[in-house]
Amino acid sequence: MVSRARFSGWRRNIVVLVTIAAIAAALSTISYQYSTNNANGILKIASQDLVNKVDAAGNNLQILARTPAVLGNDVQGAIPLFSAAQQATSDFTSSYFWVGKDGKLLWADGFTNTTLEQKYNGEDRSYRKYYSEPRDTLKPYYSSLVESVDGIHRLYVAYPILGNNDARTSSEDNSVTTNGDFRGVIVTSIDLDDLGKFLQGQLSSKFESQAGILDRNGLILYSSNVTNIGEDVFGPEFQAALPIPIKDSFNDIMRESLKGEPGLGDITYQGKTSTIAYEPVSLRGNDFAILYIVSPHNLPTNVSTLIDQQRIFTTVTVVAISAIAIAIAFFVLKWNKRLSDLVEKRTAQLMAANVTLAEANEQLEAHEKMQREFINIAAHELRTPTQAILG
Repeated sequence: MVSRARFSGWRRNIVVLVTIAAIAAALSTISYQYSTNNANGILKIASQDLVNKVDAAGNNLQILARTPAVLGNDVQGAIPLFSAAQQATSDFTSSYFWVGKDGKLLWADGFTNTTLEQKYNGEDRSYRKYYSEPRDTLKPYYSSLVESVDGIHRLYVAYPILGNNDARTSSEDNSVTTNGDFRGVIVTSIDLDDLGKFLQGQLSSKFESQAGILDRNGLILYSSNVTNIGEDVFGPEFQAALPIPIKDSFNDIMRESLKGEPGLGDITYQGKTSTIAYEPVSLRGNDFAILYIVSPHNLPTNVSTLIDQQRIFTTVTVVAISAIAIAIAFFVLKWNKRLSDLVEKRTAQLMAANVTLAEANEQLEAHEKMQREFINIAAHELRTPTQAILG
């Protein structure tokens, strides 16, 4: 009975442990899928919103470049148009400005400040890529990180001003091809701080996700750690700041992301796993940047509460089953001892009773023998006088 009870207890414990392991595996799978789907979902939304924002600025540039005032080199007539364009995208762009055919700055919406106009108007910008690239290619230009003349890191989008303009938009990749004589560029600038605020605003406050942007060469355009902006992600300064346990896996993910295809990867540090999802940002056929979302594997609060409750329940269950098994074994052993003592007592009593019965049987047999002897003697004595009388 004791062995059977112990086996039953062990079997129950094994079932409980297997159940706990299955629940843990299921929750781990749910956590991974949840984090991955969450990262991908946020990434696609943020990427599309970023494309829409930059594309809206690009549309403003295209419209400005085709207005009669700009084509006619009428600065005063174009001023309200620049102000309207900046007002329309002020949550994302810091300025719109106009660089003439000779590379000199003609107007910027910031010139409403007389001091700025006196300081920058007429400056040579021909050395800037946002001027030289559209001039040489007659196509829109999307810059990487550039330190502007006021020392602030910005991104630039430029659109060429073309006389006899013949612009066509491809139906396949939304790219723009233009023909005509070059007359300058319309440019808009994007502060990286504003870009970062915009990206972080796309992330739900319910999740601990973080956003980042690299250009196609691995230069950090935006990071939650602002001190890293402008660094090469594979450069010595950034690499020195990476924890050694995650350095190889992190660099592998970064190299894959620069190939221009969307994807994701996991990194684990100090027992915590995060998913890094990445997707290229393409604007009108131009590879603009690569957007990243880092999403830790944290389940929502209600799911975490359920996990804690399940862990407590399983622990209590194991302890309770063990205690019950021990108690049953104790009572079984104690009961067996009592039964053993009772059997021994009864056996002793039976043995004593058998002895008494044996003695009584011997006495009965002796008494019976004495009775037979008495009867025989009595019969013999009675026969003797009777013979005499009969004779």
